[in-house]
Amino acid sequence: MPETNLIELAEQDRQHLIHPLHHPQDHAEALIFARGDGAVLWDVSGKEYLDAMSGLWNVNIGLGRKELAEAAAAQLSTLAYCSGYAGSTNVPAIELATRLSQIAYPSLNTVFFTNSGVEANESAFKTVRFYWRVMEFRLTGKCSSLASPALCTFRLRIPTGSKGRNRARASGPQRQELSKRRS
Repeated sequence: MPETNLIELAEQDRQHLIHPLHHPQDHAEALIFARGDGAVLWDVSGKEYLDAMSGLWNVNIGLGRKELAEAAAAQLSTLAYCSGYAGSTNVPAIELATRLSQIAYPSLNTVFFTNSGVEANESAFKTVRFYWRVMEFRLTGKCSSLASPALCTFRLRIPTGSKGRNRARASGPQRQELSKRRS
């Protein structure tokens, strides 16, 4: 690549890309990569580097995998994206979830797909929080949390044991906290 293009690319990078984990001075002479194949990267000057960090741990199957590019292109031309929220789903998600449930540990038979670790953590946090609000309602019968409208709406969908007794039981700190609230 001609030196002028390298200088232009470096300047455009400084002007238009945010590199949040580095001070701009640390990034003054950044390596600019143009392509990759397997575990090897090439910079814009053609110099070869071993990608020992797997693209910061997210390219562990290697770079430049043509079969993955072809599979992605086929899927993108059919259905690029379809949200799984609000009562919708899609064929690729169903097929992948089924396949994963067949090869995973026997008790791991459901999956939740996310786009990032942040989304996964946020979803896990919200799921656990909602679970404990449902448990509180099942044990106390009160709609006293932030989830009150949702819990009251779904009151008839929460199963109870014989003679109206709740089947679910809290344990440890949750049981102590619920006991305090009931008295």
